[in-house]
Amino acid sequence: PDAREFPVTAVPPRWFDVFGVRPTTGRAFTAADGDGVAVVSQDVWRVLSGGRRSLEGAHIVVGDRTYSVIGVLPRGAADVVIPMPSEDETAKDAFPVLRLAPGATVERAQAELDALARMLTARYGEPEAPWSLRLHPLRRPPDQIDDTQKAMVGSALVVLFIACVNLAHLMLARGLAKRRELAIRMALGAGRAAAVRLMLAEGLLVLIGGVALGAVGAVWSSRFAQNLMPPDISWVSAIRFQLSWRVFALGALAAAVSGILFGLVPAIRVATSVELTDPLKTEGGTTTGRRRWRYSPLVIAEVALALALMMGGGLLLRSVHRLRGASLGFEEENLISAYVGANVAVTGPPRGGRLDTITVDWARALTAARSIPGVLDAALEGTAPTSGGAVTAELTGDTTRVINTVDYQVVSPSYLRVHGLPILKGRDFAAGDAAGQGVAILSAVAAARLYPRRNAVGHMLKLGSPRSAAPWIPIVGVARTPIV
Repeated sequence: PDAREFPVTAVPPRWFDVFGVRPTTGRAFTAADGDGVAVVSQDVWRVLSGGRRSLEGAHIVVGDRTYSVIGVLPRGAADVVIPMPSEDETAKDAFPVLRLAPGATVERAQAELDALARMLTARYGEPEAPWSLRLHPLRRPPDQIDDTQKAMVGSALVVLFIACVNLAHLMLARGLAKRRELAIRMALGAGRAAAVRLMLAEGLLVLIGGVALGAVGAVWSSRFAQNLMPPDISWVSAIRFQLSWRVFALGALAAAVSGILFGLVPAIRVATSVELTDPLKTEGGTTTGRRRWRYSPLVIAEVALALALMMGGGLLLRSVHRLRGASLGFEEENLISAYVGANVAVTGPPRGGRLDTITVDWARALTAARSIPGVLDAALEGTAPTSGGAVTAELTGDTTRVINTVDYQVVSPSYLRVHGLPILKGRDFAAGDAAGQGVAILSAVAAARLYPRRNAVGHMLKLGSPRSAAPWIPIVGVARTPIV
């Protein structure tokens, strides 16, 4: 079958127990299964299985390795889950997730972590870069809603209030316009309760139409927001805008309750004000000056809130427009990025045993890219191997300065030239710089932090703490780049 691309997550066997995730079909892998098994989500299994229900003989191919599928996770879970190698559990970019035991408190757990951090600092760390372990809940408590979320909830409540006031005004105007009709109905034997029910029924029709339009708008806006996300950023694929039926049900219930409450008042008001003599009166007007004055403050408040929302929405749209047009620190026009990743496919039992390992000759790949008509130049970039989570800069003699890493990458010599990043001091990368330990070019911000009031060119740095085994790398230049 054709290969399909899905995000792959590597986790230890304890991950399923810590997060409380249970497969709906099959089972989760354990430490005894080794590293040749995998678990997939229902969405992936439905797309790739070809309609089969049995897991027997099902395999997935990740890169150059084949994994046996032993379980299917519930919908919405990670797409493909494979065992994490034991050595990766101690890697720098791995972070632990804890589930507190019954009766344990966050304060007690944090105290134990503080003691562990002090021990790690004394044994492995540096005084200027002590270890720090902090507990953070994966799900934010309700009392920790930030200002942005409060503003969004407040805006939604204001919109709901304006809609309710509009509905009340609509029903009031509709009722005043139907005074003669209601009076005739009452003269024929209908009660005032029937008039209230009639007006509420009309209001409910408007409410149902509004809820339907809101549902269509929610579907459209979620797809629109997903399309606005830049697809060439790796973490964007993990963000999915999904509509929740719980949220929709809560919104529909709030709309129904608020619509009935705000529609009941004008309905009762109109029904109780109708007189049987109204058909004999002229239709010179629908309301008196006193009634208009009575509802004027409500109209003024509604208009003021609507104007405030319009101004806030306009400012938000202007900010989004500016952010989309903001400079990324390099010349992004006519710049195309390509990601080389692993494809995943569901297959039957492997026929030829182990798959052939795919290797890439990056030099030939760059040459082929440069030979494409219209391509001026090409470059490579990749994540640098981390060592200790810090950058150590050599100042003078044995004096060093340590800062936390902002970002650093391994790039080919033509990287800065392709991105249009000028060299401020020193020189650009050269073809022979990759030999040996390599060289480094700092951003202007990193150079100012590591070497304030002095020239960084000619000094040495290492990607790690002073005691780490990372090699010292000479600094050959400073560039106007957002990357260290």
